[in-house]
Amino acid sequence: MFQLTFERYNMPYLVDGYLTESKLFDIFKSNNEITKIQRQFSIPNIRYRSDYYIEYNNIPIIVEFEGETHFRDIDVIERDHKKSDIILTQLNFGLVKIPYFIQLNSDTWNWFFHGMKFDIITDYSHGFIDKKAKLPASFCASGYHKFTHLLELVYKDCPIVFFEIYKSLINWCKLKSPNYVYVDTFFEIKLLDYLNNHCINSDIKQLIVWIIKNSTHFSIDDREKWLSVII
Repeated sequence: MFQLTFERYNMPYLVDGYLTESKLFDIFKSNNEITKIQRQFSIPNIRYRSDYYIEYNNIPIIVEFEGETHFRDIDVIERDHKKSDIILTQLNFGLVKIPYFIQLNSDTWNWFFHGMKFDIITDYSHGFIDKKAKLPASFCASGYHKFTHLLELVYKDCPIVFFEIYKSLINWCKLKSPNYVYVDTFFEIKLLDYLNNHCINSDIKQLIVWIIKNSTHFSIDDREKWLSVII
């Protein structure tokens, strides 16, 4: 049966709405660099399963879509640690974990799947956008540590993703109490680091201006100081 791939016609693959585990299957099928796809893959020699097993350039890769329980349930988090250790150290498979608050576009695809080309776009923003999305305030202590560790990497390699996540939490603060959302100083520290140490390109400028104007972490004087520098 003829398989239509978007790459064949130089068209970007569009992810309609927020990313889900089931949507990953259609994404993988549309990338002709992926030569093998298996859902609910039984990891060799252990009782664990993974969401997907794919092969790219004869490289075996385990792909996990991490929903809210991977940040809220300590038992799930500990199981994930065990699985990761076995996959990386005993099997020497590649391992990609995609959290529910990060969407797939060409930048994040390249970040997750190093070296694998794919022109992909999304109409959905990074962060906690859906009204049913579980916010970091609901994460367990290990889950919040995992969350901030991931954002450290995102901030370094994909800063626009970091700031979109930050923006989504500020939006929630405007709808609910800050304690319900829990936006701690981790985000403010990263923002100030970016302002002090990076050239702000046009893609990020508008996003950072919005954050400074709407975040309650900044005093009026600090807000005016940073806006005068940026604008």
